[in-house]
Amino acid sequence: MVVPQYLDCSNIPITFNCDDHPDRVISPGVYPLIIDPIIVNTQLSKVLMDGRSSLNIIYLETLGLLRIERAQLKPSAGGFHGVVRGKKAF
Repeated sequence: MVVPQYLDCSNIPITFNCDDHPDRVISPGVYPLIIDPIIVNTQLSKVLMDGRSSLNIIYLETLGLLRIERAQLKPSAGGFHGVVRGKKAF
């Protein structure tokens, strides 16, 4: 049986309050959330959180800031379509 290994930060709650809310929202529920999280002691900016997205992209520069080496990355089992019309990416 495989026992899950959770990240140390999984015990830290993510909270929002009224100070995080914009003054005016034209169409509630339509726009994605943009946040500036701190991950592994690194402040990131303009991170897009969109529940409708099924593709997550992170730049190599960001991985470097998080001290994640390219050698630690593993290729996915399959590619994805639709990011660039007529092209398949892996």
